[in-house]
Amino acid sequence: MNPNDVLDALSEGLIDVPDLVFAFTPGGKYLFANTAAAKWLGFERDELIGYHWRELGFPERVMEPFMAKVAEVAQTDEPQWHQMVGSERVGNAVLDVSLTPLHTNDGGVMAVLVILRDVTEYVRGKG
Repeated sequence: MNPNDVLDALSEGLIDVPDLVFAFTPGGKYLFANTAAAKWLGFERDELIGYHWRELGFPERVMEPFMAKVAEVAQTDEPQWHQMVGSERVGNAVLDVSLTPLHTNDGGVMAVLVILRDVTEYVRGKG
């Protein structure tokens, strides 16, 4: 499957799911964001796609450790799960995060699929 086919499949299958779904290049550019993810960040989808997170003004204290996880998944080709706290911009939400490598035809990692679920109320005992 070529990269465009992967992105088309993501768009069709994940565009309207309630979880926050992104695909990042190992270097930190947005390749995909579903509707919920873009809205959560305060953007339209086309305002994210193709841009590096730094170009969009996201806080380094949140994004640098997060992007280190994206790069690690791309390098090791191993999925990961962890929990993180978002920035003030998104209300310091507590997020469950899964990261999964997406492969090129030759088996290399072309991107990392990231699915985030806001578990703030559950973690803080309100859910």
